[in-house]
Amino acid sequence: GVVFGVTTGTAIISYSLSNACGTATDTMLVTVITVPSTTISGPSAVCAGSSITITPTIGGGTWASSSTGVATVSGGTVTGLVAGLTLISYTTTNVCGTTLDTLQVTVNPLPYAGGITGASSVCPGSTITLSSTGSAGSWSSGATGTATIGATSGILTGVAAGTAPITYTVTNGCGTARAITSVTVNPAPTAGTISGGTTVCAGSTATLSSTSAGGTWSCTSSAASIAGTGVVTGISAGAAIITYTVSNSCGTATATYAVTINPLPDAGALSGPASVCAGASITLSPTVSGGSWATSSSAVANVSATGVVTGIGAGAATISYAVTNMCGTAYVTYAITVNPLPSAGTLTGPVQLCRWATITLTPSITGGTWASSNVAIASVAGGVVHGVAAGAANISYTVTNVCGVAYTTSPITVNPLPDAGSISGPDSVCVGGLVALTNTSSTGTWASSNPSVATVSATGAVTGVTMGSAIISYAAFTSTCGTALQTRNMNVRSGGGCPSAIKELTNTGSDGISVFPNPNEGLFTIAIPSHENDVVVTITDVHGRVVKTFTVADKKLLEIPVDMSHVAVGVYMLRAQVDNTIYYKKVVVM
Repeated sequence: GVVFGVTTGTAIISYSLSNACGTATDTMLVTVITVPSTTISGPSAVCAGSSITITPTIGGGTWASSSTGVATVSGGTVTGLVAGLTLISYTTTNVCGTTLDTLQVTVNPLPYAGGITGASSVCPGSTITLSSTGSAGSWSSGATGTATIGATSGILTGVAAGTAPITYTVTNGCGTARAITSVTVNPAPTAGTISGGTTVCAGSTATLSSTSAGGTWSCTSSAASIAGTGVVTGISAGAAIITYTVSNSCGTATATYAVTINPLPDAGALSGPASVCAGASITLSPTVSGGSWATSSSAVANVSATGVVTGIGAGAATISYAVTNMCGTAYVTYAITVNPLPSAGTLTGPVQLCRWATITLTPSITGGTWASSNVAIASVAGGVVHGVAAGAANISYTVTNVCGVAYTTSPITVNPLPDAGSISGPDSVCVGGLVALTNTSSTGTWASSNPSVATVSATGAVTGVTMGSAIISYAAFTSTCGTALQTRNMNVRSGGGCPSAIKELTNTGSDGISVFPNPNEGLFTIAIPSHENDVVVTITDVHGRVVKTFTVADKKLLEIPVDMSHVAVGVYMLRAQVDNTIYYKKVVVM
């Protein structure tokens, strides 16, 4: 009486007993089933922080990852965590045994540009070497007219004075990462061109100037001496070589100028104020009358025939007074500083910030003071603007000197933080049921943490899929100030208060309802029994998004044609409520 399964199918086993009065027979129908057989397929690689989907040939199995520190799997969705390898397994079981299929998945790392190290300045024509703590990448300069850099060597060459942004770029199959620094190219020293008088009288002075600032003057001849301001004093008749030297971190440059010292009569001395504001006047007084006045720089100061000096532009000028006699002409000079009218320059920097955030404004002129037109909106200290509340304010920068006050302003907008509002509505739903959540904000998007338990539509409609719990979230986003999030824990239940019958459709029609063909190319038919109420059909994708919903009010219609030829290839969930029974069926669009 031991029955051995040979192949799948059914067989009638009979038992017969005979005696002198005849034969009696009894039978039993035996069904032979097989061990489940399934395979999984999908991509074999994923980036860290991204997901891929692995598809089994049959449902109902369990998923596992051999290395959950490298990647996790849920419902066939594999999420990469860190670079490495993991083995994704899918196990199916029935009364005859268990089948396991695996797929090795590689988690590729995100690109890492690291940090840039090396010197922050260089001279024109000189080089420095930059390096990065990231993986292999390439270098580039954002201002090749200022500095160039070898794409692979990191050797930076200064070209001209200025600041160049330097970028280190690392690219792999998971994207691109960049690290940015700036390098200052210091100017090479230049002594410029010396200008001024080529002759000076013994005992008198003449002023030399250079087109380059910041240098020092010197003279090696005993016939003359020169002050740090470029004022040459004749000592005795002869010739003197004046040297102007400019030094900086990139070296030293010199320029020379020949001056002849002639014996001349004494022009006396000048007295008066040593400074004047641009646009104002002072009066210089000579000790000897009858001379003529001149200025070393009419762009800085003018002088009238009576010794009235008028400031033209900021800088230094030498006012000379010449007296002529039979021996020639003698000169006396007077150094004048023309103080500039105050200028607040310009402000550069962002004009928008988020509430509680900061931005930095940079003035083109230093030494000023900061103020805000509305400290309830934005405050400022040292150029750092703090957003206090949403609104607009003017940030002012004031510069004061001996010649007055000047200011400049920058309008600032403080943007509000995103508001995710608050979620209201039920915190539970029946399997196959639908509830509505609402939010006080109208700018966010809905999402479910576990679509296999519950899905949520773009309007907040939650559909229960299987018993369990899922977190329904509502995220509000602004392009300037980020994202705010509100969540609601949703329990999916069955039993009391839920529809009395929820069934899984089969294609055999044994439940009195079927879907055919399945799989299909988006066109199929739902066959249903006669019914007393409307038939409500809802079709969702694997993310819980509703792709089609309709109601059949015809009580006599037993076959319902469905057109889903517009949707993408994939697996969809069909939900049909007939009277007080809810049916579910996976529909495969090929």
